[in-house]
Amino acid sequence: MNNLEIPTNKTPLLGVDSSQSLNTSPSCSTFLPEEDASTCPLLPNTPSPPPQMNFNDPLTPNILNENCSQPGTDDFVNDNPRAADRAAEEDTSSCSGSSGCIDGQVVAGTTTVFNPNVYQHFGKNDEVIPESETQLHAHLNLPDSKDVPSFVYWNWKLIRKCSFFFFVAGVVAIAATVVSMIYLLPKTCNPKTVWYEGSVFYEIHPTRFPDSNVDGFGDLRGLADRVDYLTKLGVVGVRLNSIFPMKNSPNHFQNITSLFEIDDVLGNHTDMINLIRIFHKNNLSLVLDLPIYPFMTKLDPVTTTIEESTKHPMIIEQGALRVSRAPLETNKLICALKMWIECGVDGFYIKGLENMYEDPLLLPNIRAWKAVIGDNRILMVNNQLLENVKQPLAEEIVRHVDLVDIFIDVTNSTQQIAKQINQHLNGVLKPGNDAAFIQWSIGGVSEHETQKSYELTTNGTLAATLMSLMLPGTPNVYHGDGNNEGKSQQQFSKAIDSQQWHSSPQTNTENGLNNSSRINPDDLDTITRMITLRDISPSIHLNKYKKKDKYESNTSAMYHENGNILILVRWYPRRNTFASISNFGITNITMDLTNFFYSGQIMIGGEAHEKIYFDRFEIGPSKTIVIKIDK
Repeated sequence: MNNLEIPTNKTPLLGVDSSQSLNTSPSCSTFLPEEDASTCPLLPNTPSPPPQMNFNDPLTPNILNENCSQPGTDDFVNDNPRAADRAAEEDTSSCSGSSGCIDGQVVAGTTTVFNPNVYQHFGKNDEVIPESETQLHAHLNLPDSKDVPSFVYWNWKLIRKCSFFFFVAGVVAIAATVVSMIYLLPKTCNPKTVWYEGSVFYEIHPTRFPDSNVDGFGDLRGLADRVDYLTKLGVVGVRLNSIFPMKNSPNHFQNITSLFEIDDVLGNHTDMINLIRIFHKNNLSLVLDLPIYPFMTKLDPVTTTIEESTKHPMIIEQGALRVSRAPLETNKLICALKMWIECGVDGFYIKGLENMYEDPLLLPNIRAWKAVIGDNRILMVNNQLLENVKQPLAEEIVRHVDLVDIFIDVTNSTQQIAKQINQHLNGVLKPGNDAAFIQWSIGGVSEHETQKSYELTTNGTLAATLMSLMLPGTPNVYHGDGNNEGKSQQQFSKAIDSQQWHSSPQTNTENGLNNSSRINPDDLDTITRMITLRDISPSIHLNKYKKKDKYESNTSAMYHENGNILILVRWYPRRNTFASISNFGITNITMDLTNFFYSGQIMIGGEAHEKIYFDRFEIGPSKTIVIKIDK
């Protein structure tokens, strides 16, 4: 021993008697069941392997079996993995019953598993794996375990295909949905309105429209033949003047004899139903004038409730419409309304009520009429009725009607016109939740004042029409040859087809019409563009906007000190502001309007989108210019 008391002899501290019979071949390396506790003989308090027992340390795969090639041979020196594989195959045939076999089953391939010089080639059971020019067999016959999850045995190949298919289909579906949503997006984001609010109506006297039988009188069939003209114009509906039998047809059109029949000059009920069907097919509505005065001098009582009033069946016999009245219904006008509703009429203008404003049954009848007509059809009265009754009754009437017809005499001064417009917009018809819409008319077959409007020149008629299309509410464009009352049938029958708008300022001596009041064909395109601009611009077709839970008018009517200039300004929040400037005089006018506007673009009445400034604004006689004001 040295100074550190460490033995100096070369006697080994631990000796292991390795028998020659110890199986050292890595191809047969395995554990015995008794060796689960410990495999390392160097640890204390652990049993060592009994003598004469075959023991292969899995951590030392370089311990070779005597059946395998010994170190120093050519195969191991040259690191030949195929030689090791062949040795393993030979060893598996001789290890039956030894420690390299478990439960009588040969565990093949263990030599190559622990041999660092061998590349491993695993495959399915009995699968031949080619390598170069040799074939290697890998036998991994391992018993199935009960702890293997069930999803291991699923058909994952089919699952992968289905998942890929559904993924691609989902991507395509999402892309198609996005494209369709973009395609279906509205071109404009304007507030919704009822079909008649802000739209344009076209008033027609049927006898003054083209006829189909060349008898000199317009009729329902001739009107049906010109439906393309109406759709091109851009109007939403047609107001049809009296179609009922007259004592002196067609001159005394207001003096009717029935509310159920149609004048023979115009056609029959079959023609009427066909006309309504054609209108609806072309997205046109039909509003029928009912001139009840002087046919009725007082209103009938409402004898039944709305629930008790049943519909009246229609029977068409040889062009005539027969109505079977309900035994409890005695109100003639309610019966007439129900009959024409079944024909398809979309609204009614009850004319002559202004002559019955003192009738105590006025308000009950109006309520009953609106209940029968419904919300999707319109009920219209004249503004003269509201002016004749007291204000409380007028306010109650406007809650049960949809439109109020107001006539504007454009031959008055612009100061009077502006005053009239502002009064109506701030009176009982002030825009609000319960207020009726205004129908503005500058002409009409039933107005005596229309004769004045026909004294305008051709450009004056166009200027007045464009001005009316700038007003809030529902403008009404009148189509007719003029007031022919008092003329003979022979003179009336020779009236020029009003579909042919004449531009020459000459008087027709046969019918007494001033042809200069008609609009020429070139101006029809101007009216069509104005109607289109109105439809797409909330500033023009809407009559109010909401401000702090309160509705306010969006229209301002002004006149210039010149006396012939009328200015209408229309606006809406977060929309463009439009202004129309009308000159109803006979001379050119140059003026400074910078107090109101600075600049803008011409939309109607000049070169489209032309930039203008208002420091020296010039406008010709009998002309209306619509301008989009710059923000």
